[in-house]
Amino acid sequence: MTCEIEYLNAHIRGGAGRLLPEESVAALFGATTRASWTAALRDTPYSIHLGPVAGDQDSRLFFRAVDQSIAHRTHRLGHLVNGRPGLALSVCLSEWDLSNLLGIVSGICNSAQPAQIIPATVAGGLLGPDQMETLSHCRTLPQAADFLRLWRFPKQALVHEVFFGFQDMSLPQIRLELSRRWHGQLLKDARQAGFRALIRLMSERIDQINIMTALMWRVLPSDRDPVEFFLEGGSAVDLRTFRKALAAPDILEAISALTAGRLRSVLQAAAVIGPDGEERISALHQALENELTHRYSRPLVRDPLGIELMISFLLRLRREGIRIKLSLTRLIYDIPRDIFLEMTGYV
Repeated sequence: MTCEIEYLNAHIRGGAGRLLPEESVAALFGATTRASWTAALRDTPYSIHLGPVAGDQDSRLFFRAVDQSIAHRTHRLGHLVNGRPGLALSVCLSEWDLSNLLGIVSGICNSAQPAQIIPATVAGGLLGPDQMETLSHCRTLPQAADFLRLWRFPKQALVHEVFFGFQDMSLPQIRLELSRRWHGQLLKDARQAGFRALIRLMSERIDQINIMTALMWRVLPSDRDPVEFFLEGGSAVDLRTFRKALAAPDILEAISALTAGRLRSVLQAAAVIGPDGEERISALHQALENELTHRYSRPLVRDPLGIELMISFLLRLRREGIRIKLSLTRLIYDIPRDIFLEMTGYV
């Protein structure tokens, strides 16, 4: 196993050196034409997938090129390891699949078109670009679940149960139920892999879910007891803390009950209370995600025999893919850069 991890980390160091520098990302967000956008990606790992595309070509081809480049790099990692390191890799890639399926769920529930769904996903997990394209054309959750079963997707049974059993629930409840069950399984898989950094990350993901559940329940119309949605296995948010947050008089007090230190400051800064006293939590999830990604993706130089380097690289690569797609979305809709970054929460 030691040799496998050493080989994997050596490969990842090479891949990390080809991640886009910040000036390239800034150039993408500052692009004024599709030609200048593609020019910013020349001589990068995306070039070969962009090919000799013209500036006025269908934007779907650009989004697909991003997916193909990222999927090519993540899938190559799967051929380098097996055993415990392979299981750890599958846990990380399965997180990507969850994020993508949450985007599919939102698209289906909102009757979105494939051209609206694909920009909100990054096909670097076990589901490849072709499969994501197929799922984006599904019109119902059961239809999407049937495709996953046909492909023998590893978590198809879990998805089938949620997509069929909860399809009449509200979109936030469907997303929450899928996230809860998925991360509960990922924590078990992480413990089986046995790498402390990965177990810690999955435990913090569960904390993230419990934090958002407690905050979301303040604005979510539901007659169900929120405690039934509490997920065991977190590292910081226990059931007592969860109940305390639910009973808080306002969202800032709820955040104080759930978090401490820098995370508390980050969430309180992202919380919005409207002029009519309405609590708005839409920016909180992205603030949580940004904070967790920031901590686990820096610094990149890690123990050569540890799994931290892989976690860091995959988090940075996924964030890169999201930002590239966002930059193209901004260009398509001609939204001023600063306004767009504030809207999306990616800075």
